[in-house]
Amino acid sequence: MEITTEIWFNSKISPNLSNVHPTKKTLFPISISSNSVAGKSHFYNNNEVVVNEDICGTFEFNSRTEYINKSSEFPTGYDDIVTGIFIADGHGENRIVPKDSFLTYHKSNKLNICIVVIISKWEGSGGERFVALVKKNIAAVLKSIFQMANYGVKRDLEMEKRYKYFYPTTKEEQEKKLENSFLKHLKEGMKNFHRMMDQALSDEDPTLCNDNGSTICICLTWRNYLFCLNIGDSNMMMFDPITGKALKVWKRPQKDDMYNVCSYDDTLASYPDYLHEGQTLFSVKQDYNFISEYCKQFATLKGRYFYSLTSPSSIYGLSLTNTLGNRNHDGRTLCRTSVYEFDIPSLLEKTEGNRLSIICVTDGIKDVLDSTEIGSFLLNFQDGIDQKYEKIKIELENERKRREIYRKYEMEYDVGARSKSTNNLNAVLVVENTLKEMTIDDPIVNNMNLQDVKNKLKRIVYGYNKEKPLDIYDTNSLNIMLKTFKENNINSFKNSDYYSSISNNESSSNLNYNNELYSQSQQEQQSQPTQLSSSSSKSYFHEFLVCLTNLASLCQTLDDCTAINMEISSINPSLLRSDGEVTPASSSNSTSSNSLNNISNDNNNEDRMEQ
Repeated sequence: MEITTEIWFNSKISPNLSNVHPTKKTLFPISISSNSVAGKSHFYNNNEVVVNEDICGTFEFNSRTEYINKSSEFPTGYDDIVTGIFIADGHGENRIVPKDSFLTYHKSNKLNICIVVIISKWEGSGGERFVALVKKNIAAVLKSIFQMANYGVKRDLEMEKRYKYFYPTTKEEQEKKLENSFLKHLKEGMKNFHRMMDQALSDEDPTLCNDNGSTICICLTWRNYLFCLNIGDSNMMMFDPITGKALKVWKRPQKDDMYNVCSYDDTLASYPDYLHEGQTLFSVKQDYNFISEYCKQFATLKGRYFYSLTSPSSIYGLSLTNTLGNRNHDGRTLCRTSVYEFDIPSLLEKTEGNRLSIICVTDGIKDVLDSTEIGSFLLNFQDGIDQKYEKIKIELENERKRREIYRKYEMEYDVGARSKSTNNLNAVLVVENTLKEMTIDDPIVNNMNLQDVKNKLKRIVYGYNKEKPLDIYDTNSLNIMLKTFKENNINSFKNSDYYSSISNNESSSNLNYNNELYSQSQQEQQSQPTQLSSSSSKSYFHEFLVCLTNLASLCQTLDDCTAINMEISSINPSLLRSDGEVTPASSSNSTSSNSLNNISNDNNNEDRMEQ
């Protein structure tokens, strides 16, 4: 029984990226990977229709304008571009998939030759079409924010001259003043991202935006700055890939009173029973007080409570306090964009190898794996499985004790769930026979016994799905993970071929490595303009994300599981002198660099990364 990631992966929506680099040379080298797995309940008509309402991708555009030129600190040959990643989790109207997904009919041409035409009746769910619309507009909205920041700098200069408080400054001081003014207006524009994106989406398809929406996470780099934007309950985390430690750097200005290991989730799905990682009781209470008059409390079959945001204009409730779209809930959501600003060199100093991994995940992953567990898998996948297995054992023991207490006091507990249980003898026999047919060749990989990993993963699945045995989709995900382990020979980041390729002579070969990436991307751009540039070195993060998303799908029953990773490396210090000037080795193209500094905002030759 063999299956590849293609059946789990909706290639029309979410790109499957493996070690992708920007088409232009950036100051800090960037590598991007991603993977997406559809939810188990999103397969219809014998897998003819696969619904995946998650989406992720990349963007890239030039930021140089007539006011904000490329800094003199930049080495020649490097571009002052904006590049980054995004991830969105769609939701919306109920999916009504026709039983006959494809319409087949015959027609004849002029030569009386019969031609079979197959037309799909399924155009995608509301959530799928909404996130596709988000992907189409995200780069344009972000670029308009940068353009508005440039106009803000222009107004500041005009105000200086009008009110005569302009003082003579040096060239360096003038550049810094313009950059600070640009950053001020840029952050103000990013805080209004949700309004600009909602307007762009409503202008294109107002009907789709009524009862459909999505979350979104954006991580973009500009010069030595990293900006992260968040709306909804999708999550962002930063890791040191060598130690697997999550960096505690997330704090919303004027909202949070402490640093967290991940971004803040705009949701009341688990309140007041417990908080999501990244949330604080003070912040969640504050959010609830803003929208409490629109919230209704519901009880689950397990006796827990949750809040849902209701509206008289919609038949659907929202567990999120903040989303894109959902116009029928206008005025009832928080309508905000959480903006995080970081200094990339400061972040790199917090890591051991001057490498930073930014992982954005949807709630399908975050609901079953916290930042500590994701970091454990990143550091060593087998150790992560062992730790997860031990944690599940503790949770099962606590669950057993709770049930004993309920029985002691003769309370009906989880009766409805047990009555709907599919845990019967026939199903168990089918699953066991299926697992026996899964053969594992060459079970030892990096001193790792795949048979032992398989058995522990089975127990993890049985631990999560207490009311349902391991089903066919679980075995598919399990097989994908074991196949990925075997084919790519991965166990931990330090033992991977990717880590060996980047660590050998790093101090002397960093410049050559970047030049190779740049020359390779230029060749690919000339031969295949629509293709993303990719490094020839073996990737680790793509294989890691394949295993991570499939591991989350083992424990999930409904949600899609999608993750995208952006790795940022430190700049080679030999490129710059201590005084900030370009070294002679890299100053051969200074003439072309000076000409690039005067490129205006309406430059028509910008190269944008294919989304």
